Amino acid sequence: FSRGRARTGRPATMSTAIPSTYTQEFALPEALPQVLKDLTREILRANPADIDVFAREFFENRLKHDHNQPQVTDTLVTEIEEVKLQLSEMTPAEIEDMIHGLFKEQDVDGNRTLDRHEFKQVFHKLGARLGLKTNDVRRILAEADCDGNGEISYAEFIPVAVSIIETIVAKEKLKESEQEKERVMHDAEQHIYHGMPPAELDEILTSIFKEADVDGSGALDLDEFERCLCDIRIGMTRKEVNLLMFETYSNDGMIDYEAFKPLCMKLLVELTAQEWLAPDQDEADLEGLITKLCLERDAEHIGKLHIDSIQEVLVSADLGMSLVQICSILSEAQEDEDSMVDYVAFAPRVAFMVHACQNYRERMNEKKEIMQNLHAGEGWGVVFGRDRDTLEAELQAAFEALDKAGSGCLTKLQIKDGIKAVFADTIDRKATTALLALAKTTESGMYQYKTLVEQAFRTLKGIVELSILYED
Repeated sequence: FSRGRARTGRPATMSTAIPSTYTQEFALPEALPQVLKDLTREILRANPADIDVFAREFFENRLKHDHNQPQVTDTLVTEIEEVKLQLSEMTPAEIEDMIHGLFKEQDVDGNRTLDRHEFKQVFHKLGARLGLKTNDVRRILAEADCDGNGEISYAEFIPVAVSIIETIVAKEKLKESEQEKERVMHDAEQHIYHGMPPAELDEILTSIFKEADVDGSGALDLDEFERCLCDIRIGMTRKEVNLLMFETYSNDGMIDYEAFKPLCMKLLVELTAQEWLAPDQDEADLEGLITKLCLERDAEHIGKLHIDSIQEVLVSADLGMSLVQICSILSEAQEDEDSMVDYVAFAPRVAFMVHACQNYRERMNEKKEIMQNLHAGEGWGVVFGRDRDTLEAELQAAFEALDKAGSGCLTKLQIKDGIKAVFADTIDRKATTALLALAKTTESGMYQYKTLVEQAFRTLKGIVELSILYED
């Protein structure tokens, strides 16, 4: 519907259409014909002086108050959001072209001026097309100055309008950015670090600190404290460790780790949020890095490394991977009879899994329903039919039975035997590989089983979770 007001002395000419570059197609709502019939009826009833303004107000009221047309309302809201997105992606030159096209459409005599009424119509149309709020349109109109004849030269005004619209868009982007940061911070508080919930991370930190606190004083010196932060069970990068050390201050050079834990947890939330907001690391770059580091360790150039060396590569790469995540990745490795792995063939899989871990929040949102069902299931509190305490007790007993010297260390073959004694034939190769990776290697080539016992339950559950995240 359109009903214009003729100007004296202005011959009617064909209106100039907006370039197709700036048009956008939308699927029409099924109920739209009825809405248009309603609009027609209201126009005939009210006989408004300005149909364009009347129609705009009609649709605005329908959006706000018509609860009997949810399909139309939802569709129109979606379309407005899509138009706003289109505006945020437009360059200043494209916005200027759009405004200029609307002015030329209204300027029927081509003298490059409009009166206030026509000028207002242009920006009401512009507001509808760009999703601008009424106050935004008013803000633009307030900048328009008329000459002595009540006319506005739009050629001079267009740059002003573009500048205002750019400011509006920038504010909207800032608002959206702040809202996204709030959402990310909330998610980070639920899964503080590498997907670990607060209670789990607190438990790991406490265990690491207490292990280092040999005299039981509740305090560590700065070197001991830094070594704790570098522990593979947490998986901090060098930069993250540096940040936490900068935040650490003590007059006597000792750190009360229980007093420090709240600050540590807070900083890890912030670091996690920053990581999630940062641009994704490219999978191809990750694959190249992993392959390069493997090549450097492959002194004989045979294209294979021992599974332990692959683990060392993942740790040294400083990717910010926790021990559970690294063990989960290693469980995917195809070992030969000598525990050797073709690292060139394995690198793409490693890169994909590392990328998935680094994008934990996005992956969790994609798999949210599956994860919720998994955690709500009756069997989530057990692995291989055992709760955590039972599993730890059985593993500890099996390893101690093999550890005749009571050194806390066994050979790799003995570790495998201990795992088999507990699980018999119920455990698969992937889970066995992951558990073996938990055992800490000593300089003598033996394996400490303490960490394996403590982290086995968490790791076996983690494999299930991460396998879901890794799914394409």
